Amino acid sequence: MKIIGLFLRRPIIVTTFSGLLFIAGLFSIGYLPVGLYPSVDADAISVSTFYPGASADLIDGRITSEVLSAISGIDDINYVTSTSETGSSKVVLHLAIGSDTQKVLTNIMERVNTISHFPDDMEPPQISRQETERIPDFALSFTSETMQAAQVSDFLHRVVKPRLESLKGVGNVEILGSEYAMRIWLDPERMERHGVTAIDISKSLKLENAQANGGALHDSKLRFQLVPETGLSTISDFANLSIMTATNISPVRLKDVADIELGGSQPEIKSIFNGKPATIVLINWQQGSNPLLAADDIYKTIGELKSSFPYDLQSNVLIDSSEYIGGAVHEVFITILLTCCAVTLVIFLGAGTLRAVVIPVIAIPLSLIGVCLIIHLCGFSINTLTLLAMVLATGLVVDDAIIVLDIALHRIRMGDTPYQAALKGGNEIAISLITMTLTLAIVYLPLAFIGGIVGKLFSEFAVTLAGAVIISGILALSLTPVMCARMLSTNHQHSLMVRRVEKMFASFRRSYERVLIRIMKTGNFPLWLWGTTLAGVTILFIILPHALAPKEDQGSLMVIAEGPSVIGTDYIEQHTPTLENIYSTLPEIANFNYVIGVPKDNQLLSFVRLINWSERQRSTIQLQPELQNILTKIPALQSVVILPSSLPGVGGLPFQFVLKHEDKDYANLDALSDLMLREMRASGMFLFLKKDLKYDTPQIHIRLDREQLAKVGISASDVGYSMNLAYANTKLQPFIYEGRTYNVIMALKKTERAAIQSLLDLQVRSLDGNLIRLGSLVTQNPEVGPESLNTFQKQAAVTLQGVLAPGVGQSEATEFALQLLHNLKSQGVSYDLSGETRQSKEEGQRLLVTFAIALVGIYCLLALQLTNYLGPLIVLLGSIPFSVLGALLALSWFDVPLDMFTQVGMLTLVGLISKQGILMVQATDNLHKKGSISIYYATVRASASRLRAIVLTTLTMILGALPLLFASGPAAESRFELGLVIIMGMLVGSCLTLFLLPSLYIFVHKKTTGATS
Repeated sequence: MKIIGLFLRRPIIVTTFSGLLFIAGLFSIGYLPVGLYPSVDADAISVSTFYPGASADLIDGRITSEVLSAISGIDDINYVTSTSETGSSKVVLHLAIGSDTQKVLTNIMERVNTISHFPDDMEPPQISRQETERIPDFALSFTSETMQAAQVSDFLHRVVKPRLESLKGVGNVEILGSEYAMRIWLDPERMERHGVTAIDISKSLKLENAQANGGALHDSKLRFQLVPETGLSTISDFANLSIMTATNISPVRLKDVADIELGGSQPEIKSIFNGKPATIVLINWQQGSNPLLAADDIYKTIGELKSSFPYDLQSNVLIDSSEYIGGAVHEVFITILLTCCAVTLVIFLGAGTLRAVVIPVIAIPLSLIGVCLIIHLCGFSINTLTLLAMVLATGLVVDDAIIVLDIALHRIRMGDTPYQAALKGGNEIAISLITMTLTLAIVYLPLAFIGGIVGKLFSEFAVTLAGAVIISGILALSLTPVMCARMLSTNHQHSLMVRRVEKMFASFRRSYERVLIRIMKTGNFPLWLWGTTLAGVTILFIILPHALAPKEDQGSLMVIAEGPSVIGTDYIEQHTPTLENIYSTLPEIANFNYVIGVPKDNQLLSFVRLINWSERQRSTIQLQPELQNILTKIPALQSVVILPSSLPGVGGLPFQFVLKHEDKDYANLDALSDLMLREMRASGMFLFLKKDLKYDTPQIHIRLDREQLAKVGISASDVGYSMNLAYANTKLQPFIYEGRTYNVIMALKKTERAAIQSLLDLQVRSLDGNLIRLGSLVTQNPEVGPESLNTFQKQAAVTLQGVLAPGVGQSEATEFALQLLHNLKSQGVSYDLSGETRQSKEEGQRLLVTFAIALVGIYCLLALQLTNYLGPLIVLLGSIPFSVLGALLALSWFDVPLDMFTQVGMLTLVGLISKQGILMVQATDNLHKKGSISIYYATVRASASRLRAIVLTTLTMILGALPLLFASGPAAESRFELGLVIIMGMLVGSCLTLFLLPSLYIFVHKKTTGATS
């Protein structure tokens, strides 16, 4: 290529370009944000509606169905789920990755606001972006031995939460605690004595606790704002409220018929930190923020606020994901440094002199720092994936320079001057270098466009790696020839080190030629071995477990314990000492907390934080099954230990298999799911498994005697509202206290709500003003019904969800469940997948498409270069299967599943091993076309001529990836998987390619030309 001659004549062009690239890259580094992974937008929008006291059936018919109907047809929705349970409805729209969340959110709001058939007394729907069900990014625990829980919660809402929400990078802040509320505890006996009903109290509160705008008095000079104090604000105000009824002779005060206190809005929710009562604050980062800076700001803010903490209030850090993120980024930086050292050592052993070593090694800093400019221009960040791309790039960016250096040294040995060697060698290899560089770019760039979570995450990985390789290719055609011409010497071959290296490679080359000739004489043996390789790849790909991503030790675990649906928080609290004792027996646990009554009354949520990675022997991956087995032995609670997903946008239990019924036949789904649960639990494939449909909730159906109601002039609405006020913790007109708005909550005393008799004794006012016992107007019918009614894609559904046993993949568990469903042959039932199981299937298909695109792209590129159709096939079929076989064998040996990291690693192998095939095939073609030598001799001689370059580039890649294989600390699992695939794939692939590709080349040549031995 003439341009190489231009660079050699005018080296200032090359040095100026290289210097500017380096400076621009350094400048860009200061503007790059830092994170664990690339930013992934919130993947769900929820529509939550509360209708206190309403049954699941009523919620499903009056609210959930209306919402599902209204949102039908909205674009960019992957799937829709809904849950209808007592008092609440929740519809969740799971968005396709990469969709415009704000646009979809606006569309949903417009649709829901048009619904006109909602019950009049329900709370307005709450529409919001929903975080996935996962461990929070940061959590604080606040404890005090003198303050009540509501006091602590109120202080946090007033002082701490606003400060935290104002910090850059902090997104959602949630307080798990009982906030202040004016609690009105009704006393049925006193109410009957004074002739007052719950509806009377509700009406009086609505009239007397009103907020009004009084307007203003003004003339031409002055203006006075009128502030009517029409609301109630203190316990005394509420206690002295007059209850207005049609039959009142003397005034009745609220304190005469109820106990009033400023207490907790949810006193049943209790938080414990290391055995002490606590209030928990959960924090999640904003999308695209720098969690390291955000965490530092939180620590500083809490430190500043400590001086204003009341009484003995203290704070402790429960969860801090920035430790994991910072540790992961630090570990990858160390890996890059180790990789640079390993690559430099290999080059030195191959080149023999420090002067020759500098030529390819200079490509490492120029490429890695130069690619930071591309990262900055694309709006990407410094994260574990872009850094892993740099780790792999460290071994890749020197490949092209090594090839140019090797050819230049060979020509110097043949008698050329360094200038002539650089010029001739550069021109000889230029087309191959361009092809190899474009090959790697073609392999990676489809990742940036395939969509889904793989595309969202690995687009930055792909652009970083492809960018570094392209920069190195440019440097190999520009800077490397210039450095060879100016730094190499004609006396290079006389040094002792060089002579030893040359002697070693000469001996190795002769041995290689002898073995290669013997293999060629074995007839069809290489073809049989190639066919066996293809069969092995196919079998291993089928039998290996498939997963979405590797399990990572993030330093924390989440536990959800659940009791029978008939019980409340008191039952859960009785068993917490057992849980604390279990935690105390595990030395890896640094601290723990649990929250009783979250997410539901019969559940407990617990976060467990482990000591630093360097201070413990076992990882969370090892602790999870052990802790799960221990908790399973507590018969009173159904507990699950959740290992947090390593990927953004992924949450919930790892395995989720959905059964759907075309009609709303929940009873059939319940029976079918029970059968499947029994078989799946017995399979040993699951550490934990449950379903979200339970027909074990005791219900009392209250049937109204409408004829009797008509006689006394009481409406069905009055009956329902009276029950709601007495038993549903109904939120009435709010009040303002010290500048903040709080709820007013009315209900019967807890002791009065324990028996059905309290309902029958409830008083309702008739049309003539008399009080009538509810027991004379209704009949009761005890039944057992579902705890909640769920839908998936608008069909009645039950989800079997759980945690997979070690060594079991998503695909294996899904196939087992599908086979069970097929054997049971239930009419009208279909299946679907949700959560991580759904994503695993979708992303696996996307990666297969990426493989296909990469292979087609490489084939087309090689066809253009080699100007024939068979040469590219020889390159692809004579190298890629062997490399993939090595990777799959390693995964099988180390019990590693096929996930996005291992598959991206194999995609990398496609590009790496193809480079070797390109070198061998092109050298053979060139040699065969030059003279009258036979194809056999040309193949052996050409393969041997490229042996040194292939060995050196293979060693640089293997040793460059070696630090990944011995990774430790945060994010070690994903680094190990990537290193394992690269090292074993390159080792096996290079060895077999060197010996079998020439035989395949000759076989194809014989079949197409009729040549004989």
